[in-house]
Amino acid sequence: MIHKKEHSRKGLVYASIIGLVLAANILLSATMVFINYPTEAHRANARQLDVVSVNMLDTTDGADITKIMNSDSYKKAAASPEAHYTNTATVYTLLFDMVASIALIGAVYYYLRERRLTNKVVGVTVLLVCVGQLLPLVFTQFATAYYLGTLMPGIGSIAFMLFIGIVISPLVVAIIARIFDWYYNRKHSFVIN
Repeated sequence: MIHKKEHSRKGLVYASIIGLVLAANILLSATMVFINYPTEAHRANARQLDVVSVNMLDTTDGADITKIMNSDSYKKAAASPEAHYTNTATVYTLLFDMVASIALIGAVYYYLRERRLTNKVVGVTVLLVCVGQLLPLVFTQFATAYYLGTLMPGIGSIAFMLFIGIVISPLVVAIIARIFDWYYNRKHSFVIN
């Protein structure tokens, strides 16, 4: 009976961690979008560039990519102050997102390690963080497209994001969690349990 209570408590803690990671990722993604496209002029520029990119990919009319890239409408949209701001803001927000994601992985790792919830801290950290990151990775594309008024992402974009979330993200999270594990073990190596 005691074992059952502890098992359900662990499940509740894991579900809470996934929920917190999910909320943090949605908040980070929404913040990035609002910072990158603060005004209607920025969103209009994004729509204009989206139309150009759709025309580049449209092969039914035999669209010439170089012709589209050399067009005045593309050059004007790409060289606008709004595009410059969005590109610069994207770099800074991605850097901030990277630092925040690493901090989130560290927080999950240290919480699991300090509470001694599992013997496989790195593996459980990877699982919890990746499950919490997968949903925002896909659904923020739809929210961004709706906010900007651009076309919804196609199946290719969604498949690519799922590939990132299912294959690449666990590898990166595992490396980062392993670094936290190495640092924790090095720092606490004198402690005998």
